[in-house]
Amino acid sequence: YYLVIARPVKLETRRYVLEFVMDVSKQFTPNIPDEDNFVMNLIHELENVSSRDPFSGLYNKKRLQKELQEALDQCHKSPDHQDEPLYLAIWDIDHFKLVNDRFGHDVGDVVLKRVCERVRQRLRTMDVLCRLGGEEFIVLAPGVRAEQAVVLAEALWQILREEPIEGAGAITASFGVTDWRAGESAASMLTRV
Repeated sequence: YYLVIARPVKLETRRYVLEFVMDVSKQFTPNIPDEDNFVMNLIHELENVSSRDPFSGLYNKKRLQKELQEALDQCHKSPDHQDEPLYLAIWDIDHFKLVNDRFGHDVGDVVLKRVCERVRQRLRTMDVLCRLGGEEFIVLAPGVRAEQAVVLAEALWQILREEPIEGAGAITASFGVTDWRAGESAASMLTRV
């Protein structure tokens, strides 16, 4: 196995790609020497970077699919499928294109970052917040039933609209909420939300 890391580098007006290649074959054996842990740490870091949206730092759609499948696996393990509630809330920032058009993309970037910060502060550590793309986000919350999900979605909506964002004013979002149904697949659940 080879680990390849490539980074774009700009020197004056020219662009280059800096590559680092390392044979990591021996790292995939059961006994990894301590002095070689940096390679495993590097692999872990690359996996982390590949599962995050580079702009917001939130998990990306790829990671959402992994987290959702793991949560559904837990639901399926429950004997009566009722002990492991799970909900999804999908939401997007209302009229975000208008924010970009009216105030510029720099302000739009600030709006995205502030919205992510506000929502992240309200969620539990076990909740999974992902950016699907653009101004669309999703929250995966294990252990939450439908009634609680609606209350949480309303709280998130309130958090977003109650304090204006500098340069853009009040921001609102539209939410869709669903909970897991016994036997349901990840694809089906995502379709319903």
